[in-house]
Amino acid sequence: MNYTFEWQDLGDSGSTFSPFRCLTPSGHLHAERQVEMGFEFCADELGVREARWAFNLIGQASIPFLLAGKAVDPEVFLSTSKVNFGVVIVGSSATQTVMLENRDHLPFNFAFDILEESEVLNVLSVKPTSGVVEPMEKVAICVTFSPNEEMVYNIPLVCNIKKSSTSLSINVKGEGVYIHDSLMVEIPEIGRMAGSMISPDVGNADPMPVTRGEPLHLNLGRVQLDTCAIRRFVLSNNGHHPFNFKVLAPPNYPSVSLENCEGVVPAKESTAITLTYRPTAEETLQRYKMRFRIADRPAYQVILHGTGYVPKIHLSFTSYNFGPRFITMYNPNHEVTTTLNVSNTDREPISVQLVFFEDSEKIFQVEPSFLALQPNEMASVTVSFNPKEVRVYENRLKLTVNGAFPTVVSFRGEGEIPHVDVVNHFAKLGVARVGGKRQVEVRLECRSRLATPVSFDNCIDEDLIEKGISISTDAAPLNTLPSSLGSTVHEGGEKAAAAALAPRPSTMLLLKPRETKTVTITFQPLRRMGEFQRKLRMQVCGREALFAVISGACEGSEIHIDTSHLRFDDVVVGSSATRRLIIMNSGDIAQKFTWRGLHRGESELSVHPMSGFLRAHTEVVCLLTYSPQRAESVLQRSCEIAFEDAPPLEVVVSGNAVGRPAAKDVLSFACRARETCTREVSFENPLGKPWALEPVIDNALWCAPRQVVVKPFATLALPVTYAPIKPTTTTAEESGGGGGGGPNGKVGALGGGGGGVDLGTLFLPLPDGAGLSYVLEGRAEAAGPVGPPLHVEVEAKTPQSLSLKVENWAPTPLRFVREVSWFPELEEGVISLGEATPSGSSTTTLEVRAQSSKEAVITLTCMREGFYRGTIAFNCPEKPEMRQYYEVELRVLPPSLKSVITTELYAAAQTAAVHHLPLSNPLGKAVLFTSRVELATSSAGGNPALVDFFTAPSSMVVPAKSAVNFPVKFVPLFCKPYPSVRLILSSEELGVSQYLFKLTAGPQSAEPVTRLVCPLGQSVTFVLRFTFLGRTSTEFAISVSGSKLGGSTASAQGAVFTKLTPGGGTFKVTPAAGAQWPKGQDVAVEFSYEPQSIGTLTETIVFSSPVGGVFTFPVVGTCTPPQRQGPVLLKPDSTTSISFKNVFPHFITIGIITDPSQHFVVNKKSDTIAPKKTTNLVVQCKMEDSMDTCYGKLIISCTPAGSTEPIEWVYYLEAKRADGVNLNRRSLVVRKK
Repeated sequence: MNYTFEWQDLGDSGSTFSPFRCLTPSGHLHAERQVEMGFEFCADELGVREARWAFNLIGQASIPFLLAGKAVDPEVFLSTSKVNFGVVIVGSSATQTVMLENRDHLPFNFAFDILEESEVLNVLSVKPTSGVVEPMEKVAICVTFSPNEEMVYNIPLVCNIKKSSTSLSINVKGEGVYIHDSLMVEIPEIGRMAGSMISPDVGNADPMPVTRGEPLHLNLGRVQLDTCAIRRFVLSNNGHHPFNFKVLAPPNYPSVSLENCEGVVPAKESTAITLTYRPTAEETLQRYKMRFRIADRPAYQVILHGTGYVPKIHLSFTSYNFGPRFITMYNPNHEVTTTLNVSNTDREPISVQLVFFEDSEKIFQVEPSFLALQPNEMASVTVSFNPKEVRVYENRLKLTVNGAFPTVVSFRGEGEIPHVDVVNHFAKLGVARVGGKRQVEVRLECRSRLATPVSFDNCIDEDLIEKGISISTDAAPLNTLPSSLGSTVHEGGEKAAAAALAPRPSTMLLLKPRETKTVTITFQPLRRMGEFQRKLRMQVCGREALFAVISGACEGSEIHIDTSHLRFDDVVVGSSATRRLIIMNSGDIAQKFTWRGLHRGESELSVHPMSGFLRAHTEVVCLLTYSPQRAESVLQRSCEIAFEDAPPLEVVVSGNAVGRPAAKDVLSFACRARETCTREVSFENPLGKPWALEPVIDNALWCAPRQVVVKPFATLALPVTYAPIKPTTTTAEESGGGGGGGPNGKVGALGGGGGGVDLGTLFLPLPDGAGLSYVLEGRAEAAGPVGPPLHVEVEAKTPQSLSLKVENWAPTPLRFVREVSWFPELEEGVISLGEATPSGSSTTTLEVRAQSSKEAVITLTCMREGFYRGTIAFNCPEKPEMRQYYEVELRVLPPSLKSVITTELYAAAQTAAVHHLPLSNPLGKAVLFTSRVELATSSAGGNPALVDFFTAPSSMVVPAKSAVNFPVKFVPLFCKPYPSVRLILSSEELGVSQYLFKLTAGPQSAEPVTRLVCPLGQSVTFVLRFTFLGRTSTEFAISVSGSKLGGSTASAQGAVFTKLTPGGGTFKVTPAAGAQWPKGQDVAVEFSYEPQSIGTLTETIVFSSPVGGVFTFPVVGTCTPPQRQGPVLLKPDSTTSISFKNVFPHFITIGIITDPSQHFVVNKKSDTIAPKKTTNLVVQCKMEDSMDTCYGKLIISCTPAGSTEPIEWVYYLEAKRADGVNLNRRSLVVRKK
């Protein structure tokens, strides 16, 4: 059945106002339904309150209830109860901050009492005057104290807290004071300051006061440049409290300076601010404002006026150059001067002091050194220049006006010496004939920058006049002899004639700068004389200098020969005989001679020299050589010697030729082809003079010195060398040479004799025309190796170049084929050879031009270490006798560190870099290579720890005569420096190879961005995936934006991330069995994302492990407004609970409404929910009996902290009446809360 209930207050709470209020005072309770009813407690005093209520069922029963509640004050405090501002200047303000703190879990309103007293209202202000202090938060209260009178303030300030039984108070104290200051302007005494003149402006004038608020115009008057005007501003503090001051002045006035512009003036004391006006240029100082601020407030203002001026003087010039002048050594009694005019154009008298800067040598002098000038007066000063050295002189004349203003005049001059150059001091007059005439021109050049006088007085003395020497210029002869010299020429004889022909010079020449004069020296001798040499001197600027050095002679000529007939007796054909002829010059003149009747290059009779120069009083030896060409011939010839200045002389030459004598002996030689054999031939010189012999050999297979000298009565051993180029044969046909010799026993150049012997003839012509003959006989065996064995030391697998010389002495080009053999025989491919060509390829043939040689560069590469012997031969298929070979001894060492192949590998973190090493097998069988990896710095075996980031196959088989790629892999898990590693590949057949890898790990590539979209109040799940490349099990730690994840972690931007898998903020990864490395294993971690505010945020989730590396995932989450939910199904006349969670990190107060409210009733209108907590909202459906279906909405709203816009959650409600409902069953359920 249905019931009607009603709540009744029994009125025994102890006061007129009951603190309890029933939210559901009456209603209906339907059958098989329950009703939830709430009470509100609102006390007006502290302590425990009780009240009795009765629950009445109309017409049925009454149930008593006792309601109890306790009221306490909120925990709201002020950080201090006292604020003392101390001393504050009247008209200014001071502010202090007091913190209002709420330690309760509920927000409270606060308000400060309005200060209505007029004297307090303008003195004290509070901001803010009211507001709300949130739970567990603080509010800053700014208290500002602005005194308006000089007095002590003590003001109470009251703060009322809503729902608090007591008020908070602050006691504010402070004192307002006035500034008692004054400013005076003083002028210091006249005197010197810092070396500058002080302007004599006013002297000791009385101090001038400055009125606060009124500008003071201060005139500094006219101030001369480089002087200064000084003013001192005295600021006094007449009060009981110190104050600060600051002087503000325009910055762009370099002529004005201030001292002590900022500071503090203690009580009852004063301080001085000094102003200095020092103009450096003509200017007018107008409205220079000085603003004095006291206690940070404007107080005084001073405006300066003044003029900087320059005393006006006029100079006739400001710089002067004396130019080059001769130094005092060449110009002792003459100095250069100039006049400087100084004028006073000012309106006042001035004084001028004149002095040169640093002139201790008195090069520049001024007279007078002091001037006193009236207005418009002019004075002249004399400046002289007297250089003492050859250099440039510069100085400045300082004119100091009125002792302060300087003016500078620059002077310049240069010391110079006369410079007259004689182009050629040596005047060679040569050899003159008696009565002849020879002249030499001497050129004078003036290189001075001034006109230079040159004099030839006393240049030629009496002795030179007697020899016939005279001089003249290109303008006129210097033939005037002034009477002042007092010279006398003796009359009579040769001396008088010479004096008449060559008068003494006395004219002085004046050479202008760069002018050239030619002086002619004449030699006209009247008698024979020997060679003489004399120095002539001239005078330049009065000082003697060298003019010329003359030489000459007067000579004759006379020629003789020692014999006019030369005889050569019985000279052997093929030899030669020499005779001497002496030509003597007993005269004084050198002569040129030439042989006539003989031609240069004639083979039978020759003379040396054919022509020449014969000096006076000397002799020349001419050698005449007779070389007969055929036997029984007779020589009879007449020759003539022609001279330049003498008659020719005749010489008759006769001789007789005889045949070559028979061979004296046979010299036998034996050696291998392309080697040499040497024999010596001894003979004696029985004469008393040395022999110069030239041996003659008619076969190119033998050689001897081209010329030998045999000392008198000595025996000489002449070496003869046999050098066959091919072996001799046993028959004349196999030798390939010509037959025997001719009538004189000669053989061909490369021919051989009969019976497999090489034949030749040695002939020694003797100086007396006789000769000696020898028969040469040589036998050659097969050729041996070219030189000693070649010892080569090389590293395994390292190419080594050998340069081998191949010769071709044949008259035609030949092709040689290379052939290599090793002892014992090696497997094919152990040692490879190649001859480098310009194209870089290898060849086994070599083309050599005729009668030349060529270098064959062969590259040896040995695959394994050991000791090997072999031969490298160059065979000529066209001529087998041209075969040449070298013996080689090869020592192969293991590869050194220098031969290690270095490779740089780069890989980004968490990726793999694969490099393929080419392995070649030149052998005819398969070869097994084994590998070992170790640190580059280690000296022992491999390091097992290297497999974490570098790996290579343990072994690999390379087929015969083929090549494969050997892969190595570098897999860095971190971006950090990695050590270099060494890979060692070894094989029994091909030895050991080493490879050095320099490893570099780069930054890890970014993971893809994960984008999430979730409505506020809900959560979404997402999965982060990565590939684990580690080879051992490890544990990863999870962090969100730098904070370690602990189950669920709130980010700094308002979102909660939760790992759904167990393990909290870590997870463990174990490589799966059979996982390939470096392909790795895929790992997935599932998370939940729950936003806390509407908007878009960017976070970073990091998985880190000291073994597995670091993985960074950028996450972009977008939080949308709350999504509408439902419909929630309700039963008529029943209740349903709807859960609502506070997703915010702070307490929130929610408002709850339903629509329509008459059909759907919620158990509470508002509620406060703790952070991350869930509350259940009970919704009751009240349908009318006539309704079968009812629709509605549940709206939950709140305003989060820091936001002004409310947020709403909407739940759709739907209620339907079920068919066949039994309405006769009734029950009553009362829930106490």
